[in-house]
Amino acid sequence: MRYVDQDLLSIQEARVLIEKSTDAQNSLNYYSQKHIDVVLEKIVNEMKKCYSDWIILNHEATQIGKINDEVELAKELFQFFDMYQDDTYIGSCIDEDTKQVMKQGVPAGGIIAMIPPVNTVLNVMYAIFCAVKTGNTITLIPHQRNVKNIGVIVNKLNEIAQDNGFPSSAILYMQNVSEEGIQELVTYSSNRIILNIGCTSYMNDICMKNKISYYASVGQSPVFIEQTANITETVKQIVESRSYNNGILPSAEQFVVVEECIVNKVKEELKNNGAYFMTSDEEKKLMDYIQPENNFNEIGYMGKSPEDLANSAGFKVPKDTKVLVSSQKYIYDENEYVNEIFAPVLIVYEEPNWLTSCQKCIELLESNRRGHTLAIHSNDAFVIKEFISKKPVGRIVVNAPASFASLGIHSEITKSFFVGGGTTGFGTIIKNIIPEDFVYYREVGYGTTPTETKTVTSNENQKDIDELSEALLKFLNKLNK
Repeated sequence: MRYVDQDLLSIQEARVLIEKSTDAQNSLNYYSQKHIDVVLEKIVNEMKKCYSDWIILNHEATQIGKINDEVELAKELFQFFDMYQDDTYIGSCIDEDTKQVMKQGVPAGGIIAMIPPVNTVLNVMYAIFCAVKTGNTITLIPHQRNVKNIGVIVNKLNEIAQDNGFPSSAILYMQNVSEEGIQELVTYSSNRIILNIGCTSYMNDICMKNKISYYASVGQSPVFIEQTANITETVKQIVESRSYNNGILPSAEQFVVVEECIVNKVKEELKNNGAYFMTSDEEKKLMDYIQPENNFNEIGYMGKSPEDLANSAGFKVPKDTKVLVSSQKYIYDENEYVNEIFAPVLIVYEEPNWLTSCQKCIELLESNRRGHTLAIHSNDAFVIKEFISKKPVGRIVVNAPASFASLGIHSEITKSFFVGGGTTGFGTIIKNIIPEDFVYYREVGYGTTPTETKTVTSNENQKDIDELSEALLKFLNKLNK
């Protein structure tokens, strides 16, 4: 029996991927936006045909999230595609008056995308859309559990692209995933952009020298409920947002900070909307399951329903439970509930007033640097303004479900499925990531006629000096009188 070194196999595959993507990018650099859009339309049409099958296939393999929720969210994603479909990013931008080229849109030079185990199909489709739209190759690095499922998507879409005139290796994925192989791919690839979608361990361990690094993630969002808020509607939105796809949407609320004068009403509404308040013993059991011996149970718990979470942890909850709730008083390092949780779990904090609530939100955001979005429910314009001005986040959601609004669904925030996490300390981009972020613009400057300057003669200079001297003498004479 022959022993195969998986790390060596991964490194060898990385070198092949580097060669293929480099050749493909060299070809794509000469494609026009018109040609690219023809190919992209075929790819999107194929996505619309197959997305539900891909989601079902992925769910069968991972048991993460809810099939129906992810299918509905895919429909929103296709609306994003329709919005960006006609935009021009590649080629010359012409001034309408002078008819001169003012700037040239250029592909950034290829993308390496690190795909997490959550929202896999949606992440893959949006990443490929952004890459193809901007004339970039893309190499996907799946989570080890999702390699086969991502392979099905990539192989199909790369075939469609190739049949319509794209290079044969414009869309690739790594099949033998290891840290050593990823390091080889990132270090030596000519691809210029590293798109990391919530794979924080790679941000810490993988050297990304000379690369543009984008980081997008689910994040752990605090939401503040101020006393003037419509409590019934607010709680309904929070539960809907946190329970959607079993708590794995970007920016979904995790921490609920409430003023003490309304805390009883908020808790009552949470129960009315399907929240189950855990006992201290149940809280410990849940954390023992999610985070055994201070080491997160990686993806074993992610995107599970409240009932499945409780059963796995060793306690029972009603079948109609939408979220599990833990009431906490303090933030400290030993409290596991301050960590990012990829599941329908809410943590409630009670504060005396909006000022201490403001500070609590900041502490939650800075406790382990995983939050990039904050939500507030209030009808007090002054309090809202104060929250907007002081929080270290890239997005503030006001009186809306944080997960949907942060993606630009029914809000004025830029529409995107990648919520930039630059405020977490990872990556270089804070805003929502859109196709334009994968190109750069070569600016063009035309010479202009120098501005004519007036030549001042020595006689004119002397005249000015004489007039100034005369005025100064008059002023001094007045002072002496």
